[in-house]
Amino acid sequence: MKITAEAIYQWIYREPHHCSEDGTSMDLRKCLIRARKKRGMQRKISKSKIKERVSIHARPDNINKRVEFGHYEGDLIFNEVSQSMNVLTLTERTTRYTIMIRNDNKRSETVIDALIRYVKETGIVIKSITFDNGSEFTEHLKLKAIGILTYFCDPGSPWQKGSCENLNGASRRYLPFDMPAHIITDSLVKIANEAINNIPREILRLRPVIFQTKMLR
Repeated sequence: MKITAEAIYQWIYREPHHCSEDGTSMDLRKCLIRARKKRGMQRKISKSKIKERVSIHARPDNINKRVEFGHYEGDLIFNEVSQSMNVLTLTERTTRYTIMIRNDNKRSETVIDALIRYVKETGIVIKSITFDNGSEFTEHLKLKAIGILTYFCDPGSPWQKGSCENLNGASRRYLPFDMPAHIITDSLVKIANEAINNIPREILRLRPVIFQTKMLR
């Protein structure tokens, strides 16, 4: 049987083990080069600087319980070689209907303005969007100006918009992380968007998202 270094560290930190050759008590944690009170890095979560931010905890039950169409979760995905070009991903909480919009950069003005253009051009109904606390969403008040409510997850808690996190994982089937940025065009994003909306979902009784959306509208 082999014991890894990580297993030894976890054993030492799980409870203070006292051991010495002469019988005196000694905390083994103090023998470590980088002795800490607890095992692991302590990640500091900074407070959000988004103005007029409304917490996800203030989101009404009709959104939380997924009983009304038109409430989305939103995020950005990037590729390996470019942290500028991105794709805005939105997923509707009731039907899992997907919207994907390509952006040349992650400035909030670029991201939010592109979404507003999409809404005006398509006429799609978006009643609310839940975002994380990324700086790309600081211009969210522009959405409120056209009647779209915005909510924000707790800092460091992307799991609170789990539907969108699942969407981002599925999108990598069509937009792999290592795909060069210049290959990701508006046309390719549209193809990926349509493909995702036509995947049968177990949560929708194996119906594609696009079918479920037509039933609820």
